[in-house]
Amino acid sequence: MGRRELRLTRRHAVAAAAAIVQQGASSQYRWRVGAVDAVPLTLQQSTSMILERCSSDFLSSVLSTGRVLYRGEGIPRPALVSAPPDLLADAYGSDDALRFFESLERCLVSSGSLARPSTAHIAVARLEAAAVWGAPATIWPLGRLSYVWPTRRLDVWPTQSRSEAEAQCSSDYSVDRGLATALLKGHEILFATDERSSYVALPLAVCSPQTILRELRKQYRGHGARAAPHLEP
Repeated sequence: MGRRELRLTRRHAVAAAAAIVQQGASSQYRWRVGAVDAVPLTLQQSTSMILERCSSDFLSSVLSTGRVLYRGEGIPRPALVSAPPDLLADAYGSDDALRFFESLERCLVSSGSLARPSTAHIAVARLEAAAVWGAPATIWPLGRLSYVWPTRRLDVWPTQSRSEAEAQCSSDYSVDRGLATALLKGHEILFATDERSSYVALPLAVCSPQTILRELRKQYRGHGARAAPHLEP
């Protein structure tokens, strides 16, 4: 079974989120598929939230590289998304994937990582990879950030046989290091934060990466942070 077919479970959840966010911008709605909270935001609210609550290391890496993280959220407007991690709940619809993430969980617990399948979500620095899951949005994790990314391949789950996947899970991961490198090379990144791993999602149909990067660069200095080099995405 290919990676595209394995994503049907999350596609249903994405469709449910889109329906909920369309209902309005002033109230909080609970999306019961996966018990996800999706709170609609304006662009101004989104920008303020990103500047005030995203990790300075994350913002510096994004602004200095001009690269962003994406997920296939399928939502029609900006939203604050709080979703329980689902990588240990058969998110990929594959027994091999589930075993892999269970093995990765054990590895990352042993290493002391705060970001692991039981606490984290996956985002990717490649637009086309995120689009497989649904209409893509840029992703802005809120709070103190912890992250893990595979250094020898682009995807967290290698989609190989069970034995190969479990063997590779014990090494070749960077923990809380090299975020700018991962962004530049287009890796998937497993991320968690101390705010329930919540994130702002900005659908590309509403706000392009270039637009939000330009706005953040203008305002970043005003929040007392060190200005990042201006690199066009």
